[in-house]
Amino acid sequence: MSLRVLLFGTQFPPSAAGTASYTHALATGLSASGAQVRVLTQAPPSLTGPAPLPSDVAIPQTVTDDDIDVQWIPYTTSAVRRYVRCRAALVQEIARFQPHCLWTTNGMGTRVAGLVSKLGAPRWPTISCVRGTDISSRLPGRTPARWLESVFHRRCYARSSAIAVVSRALCDVAVAKGLSAQRLFVSPPAFDLRKSASARAQAVRSPTTILTVARLQRQKRIDVLLRAMALVRQRHDAARLIVVGEGPQRDRLERMTFELHIDEHVDFVGSIEPRSAALYEQYERAGIFALPSVREGLGNVFIEAGAFGLPAIGCDDGGTPEVVVDGKTGLLVPPDDQHALAEALDRLLADAELRQQLGTQAHSHVEDHFSIESLGQASFEMVQRVVAGKDTVADVQPAAVPG
Repeated sequence: MSLRVLLFGTQFPPSAAGTASYTHALATGLSASGAQVRVLTQAPPSLTGPAPLPSDVAIPQTVTDDDIDVQWIPYTTSAVRRYVRCRAALVQEIARFQPHCLWTTNGMGTRVAGLVSKLGAPRWPTISCVRGTDISSRLPGRTPARWLESVFHRRCYARSSAIAVVSRALCDVAVAKGLSAQRLFVSPPAFDLRKSASARAQAVRSPTTILTVARLQRQKRIDVLLRAMALVRQRHDAARLIVVGEGPQRDRLERMTFELHIDEHVDFVGSIEPRSAALYEQYERAGIFALPSVREGLGNVFIEAGAFGLPAIGCDDGGTPEVVVDGKTGLLVPPDDQHALAEALDRLLADAELRQQLGTQAHSHVEDHFSIESLGQASFEMVQRVVAGKDTVADVQPAAVPG
């Protein structure tokens, strides 16, 4: 009898969020390892449509994506209705699917699962997932409402059989925030290397093209990258920056390019669908990947860059060093240091042999530590463990990344 695992959260492709990519990779890996997997998630507005629904009770619609069984919860912008619909859908899906294990993939999924359990649903083994913002800004919450939410959130984590954390760095944060170290295990994002195998062999790279992929918000520090780019342009006239992504800072960042006189050398191409041929083409063409973000749980885009053999530049902060290993798969710089970032870019732009060496090692690093196969097998073993009633997992490090 195969183990039935229900993955529950509020983000799944076509969402570009890191949680969506993680959930897709987790579902793919668990299925490949022999589990029967179903995903219960909130539908994007484009799938649900703008028309009002006849009921606040979610009636999920079954669709198939890459052979993954997905149940969509109708979308709503109302936080209250979102909780109502997600709770109703989860109760319904547990009764219908009867999972051996529930795996929540983001903070809201964890809270809704805790709410269902509080309301008297049968107890089942639960694995909760900790992403960066789930604990960095929500434990405790910064407003009265968020603070009350965080109290319940802690209780949900305390009731979990195990807690999946995306990086070792985030494990330290989780323990400092009061989560039980005995229940934490590392479960990082992963990449399907079959998607990049042929592309890497055929890629025609532009050695002077620098690529960044990010939501355009303050945490990603694209403004620091633009200032570094202005410095780099003084020494490398052919250098060009491609910015993939949308976000609240786009207008400000575009204005910055004019102020820094680099507007003709920076292209904002907007959002590109995750795991699409169009996005992979950007990785294939670039010579360097750079993202000076801070407080990253890990950084899916660094894994994607490594999968395509790109040397990466990131900040020595959060979980980034677990993917960007300084001097091995890329270069690390201090946070918010445009001069150090410019020097790192200058170093890679000027040294083709170093770019090739770091890019090759980056691909090997992803293959060894962030493949779908390693995530799936380790996750399947963890599900077996919690279903067997073994709550303490501190001695287990599935899909562990180098310390």
